[in-house]
Amino acid sequence: MTPGDLIAQRRAELGESLAIFSKRLGVDRSFLCDVEHGKRRVALKHAQRWAEPLGIEPAALAKLIFQELLDEAGLDLVVQVRRR
Repeated sequence: MTPGDLIAQRRAELGESLAIFSKRLGVDRSFLCDVEHGKRRVALKHAQRWAEPLGIEPAALAKLIFQELLDEAGLDLVVQVRRR
């Protein structure tokens, strides 16, 4: 699952439009659409701010962001994220 997949799934579960959910995340609707369709990536700086509206831990979103980067690079690695 990519960060975009998670966001699209969560938005669908909440029954919210792109416009409403993008406001909740503090981004443009077009940006959120691009993230959900894999055209743009979620920056790590968003992990903390977006976690609460998504109803997940920031570490879970950070893990997906890192994993997507590794997968795109073709590296056969798995990310583990934990709090200090």
